[in-house]
Amino acid sequence: MKNLSIAFCLLFTTVSIWSQSQLTIFQVDHLDFMLGLSTSKDSTARFGYIDPTGKFIIEPQYSHGSDFFENRANIVKDSVCGYIDKNGQERLFPQFDQTYWYNNELGLALKDGKWGYINPEGEIVIPLIYQSAGFFNEGYAAVNKDGTWLLIDALGEPVFDNNVILTYNPVFESALIFKGFQDSLPSGTKPSKLGLIHIDGTVLIQPEYTGLAGYFSQGLCWVSKNRKQGFVNNKGIEVIPLEYDELKWDFTEGLVAAKMGGKWGFIDTANTIVIPFEYEGATKFSENLAPVQKEGKIGFINRKNEVVIPFSFDPDWRYGFQEGLSVVKIDGKFGFINKQGNIVVEPVYKSALNFKGGVAYVEFEDGKNGFINKTGALIAPPFQQCWNFRNGLARVVVAD
Repeated sequence: MKNLSIAFCLLFTTVSIWSQSQLTIFQVDHLDFMLGLSTSKDSTARFGYIDPTGKFIIEPQYSHGSDFFENRANIVKDSVCGYIDKNGQERLFPQFDQTYWYNNELGLALKDGKWGYINPEGEIVIPLIYQSAGFFNEGYAAVNKDGTWLLIDALGEPVFDNNVILTYNPVFESALIFKGFQDSLPSGTKPSKLGLIHIDGTVLIQPEYTGLAGYFSQGLCWVSKNRKQGFVNNKGIEVIPLEYDELKWDFTEGLVAAKMGGKWGFIDTANTIVIPFEYEGATKFSENLAPVQKEGKIGFINRKNEVVIPFSFDPDWRYGFQEGLSVVKIDGKFGFINKQGNIVVEPVYKSALNFKGGVAYVEFEDGKNGFINKTGALIAPPFQQCWNFRNGLARVVVAD
């Protein structure tokens, strides 16, 4: 569910996107997010889909293709948008300029600059009358009409009256981010603070924060104000006071990384310091270990703050154990280690991501991408470009 929050924000803001192991800045719109930017100037490049054995389930034939969201992937074929299911059945919608599907039976459709919603057969369910629109989540979607953000239900009916000032964020756990109430604002001012409101109109978190995650992790929501960060519960009570320089947004294995006085440690949901603030960097616990940085190197500690894997790896954001292995960076190259710190896949790759379903994405020195198994063997010849597996399939790009 949290991925949708990230995805939704991408639709309307200028952000950093990780693409082909390079950080690229661009203005994101629906097409960029759902289908990805063009991978090559080569017009013969085509998207297809493989399974974890490297077998093509859907042959490369599309000019653009998204990941699979549940049973659908967005495609463009002969300049026409549509979707394809995991059986390779296409549905194209030439009557619309653009269409997009996420984890919902209602898809977004664009015609003549206006957005609305259609069913899988292409029938208009909610009229195309909006300047901007986001994906449905929990039966609700945020739309922009005449410069004002509204929350609508699956029938297209507004949930709130015009007094509630909304943002473009989606609903999570029956709540969404809002900016306050029109009748509480001084004349001529614009709202700048954020809070959380339930769809029944109950204010869960008062609109007094400059930053707010918009979802709860172990019953707590990350917030920031006056350059300090903390967590509040669904009653608006600051359970973890806003006294930290930085906090990660999510608790994992009961802990969250926190920064105070220039150093990182870990606290629990009761604000108890479990691991003291003594590290240059920290991310999150996974499989009972957390990557932390000391003297410019990354190592792994356990919950008792014992060093399990020595500080011997180059800093990078990708560290963390999945399926018993973690990506590591040594002398600028990426490989994988086990929980004993032994190298199981040699660091020979330009880039790599952690294992998922027994396979891992890697990038070669020539810029091509591929997938390896846990022995380091390629499951298929390298592709011009590929992405991590999602819902059992991975999109790949090949060129004739």
